[in-house]
Amino acid sequence: MDLKCSKCFSTMNEYKFFYNENNEDIGLIKTMEGNTIKEIAINEVYGKTGVEIMNMDCVIYCTNCDFVCAYPSKYLDNEFLTKCDNIINYYDNFLEDNIIHKFDISCKYCSNNLEKYHLETDIIEENEENFKTLSLPNDFLNDIHIYDLNNNLIKTFKPDNYMEYKKLHELTTEISKNILCCNNCKFFIMNNLQEFYEPE
Repeated sequence: MDLKCSKCFSTMNEYKFFYNENNEDIGLIKTMEGNTIKEIAINEVYGKTGVEIMNMDCVIYCTNCDFVCAYPSKYLDNEFLTKCDNIINYYDNFLEDNIIHKFDISCKYCSNNLEKYHLETDIIEENEENFKTLSLPNDFLNDIHIYDLNNNLIKTFKPDNYMEYKKLHELTTEISKNILCCNNCKFFIMNNLQEFYEPE
């Protein structure tokens, strides 16, 4: 496994995460064989992670900066799962790891195969200056452009739902903009495992 940490760009490796039975404020990073390599404060873990990590879950861990996050390894029944079979619905290392293109998934709305694409859109920041001159949400919605891996435009659409569109704000690297997309409907799964869907 050759993964780069999105916090410090060091190499990350596979481990298991355990909650300490004797101290609920401490987590344990263990090898896959069960040897403890690091005790880490739970509040430090969740200071860098967007979602809760399950006890005894398979994770990736950076020994340089102590960033730890659950890692998706399979997709079953419309759910991403870790190697330890726990559900994961958000991947914290999405800025530097093209995880989504490692999966072969069918659209849950029309059953077409999802294609490996990337997206582009112009994000308008929600700030004081823009609030004075623009109308929220209409003026903050921009077209979403979907491209194949050779940069050929596949489709463009204007989103209707600002809350769905707002999910795109955290896609700040080229890797993070990789998606699996349905050619038949407005459905795609982002590199952070979040879904975007608008009914036709």
